[in-house]
Amino acid sequence: MIKIKKASKKDLPILTEFEIKRVTSLLKDNLEKLKQIASINEYVSTHYQEYTIIYYYLKPIGCYLIINNELESWYVIEEYQKLKNKILKKINKELFLGKDGKK
Repeated sequence: MIKIKKASKKDLPILTEFEIKRVTSLLKDNLEKLKQIASINEYVSTHYQEYTIIYYYLKPIGCYLIINNELESWYVIEEYQKLKNKILKKINKELFLGKDGKK
């Protein structure tokens, strides 16, 4: 069962881990990875409340960021990629209907 929950300060470690994996997986240069990690740490620590964490049963498997009612970024652990369509449906529901199912 997939659940979503707005992130709180206690979620900083997992959010940072997910964002680092998302961003650095695209980079080849180690120096560039180190620069990005510093930037990610700063960004997540000041914007954590804008993130939503994706859970599969009770395990956090990813996160996403919505800014101005647009999906800015999202990450799902590789072994849970098969759930992407279900996760996107949940995200779309939040974007278009709100979490309570009403616009």
